[in-house]
Amino acid sequence: MGNFPIRILKDVPAGLKHIGRPFIDSELVSTMAPELPVATIILFLEHIAISKCKYPISSMSRSIN
Repeated sequence: MGNFPIRILKDVPAGLKHIGRPFIDSELVSTMAPELPVATIILFLEHIAISKCKYPISSMSRSIN
């Protein structure tokens, strides 16, 4: 009928037919390697900030409504 960016899957295959080791591209790893220390520090600081939150997120959502 129209031109849509999705397709309907009619027959769903059963099981995991094509399982195996993931392919790790060395070029991708070498490109991302310099960013890993910064990303790790940001994630660490984010977890500290969440753990120091005075009010849990669940109680904050009730007080906003």
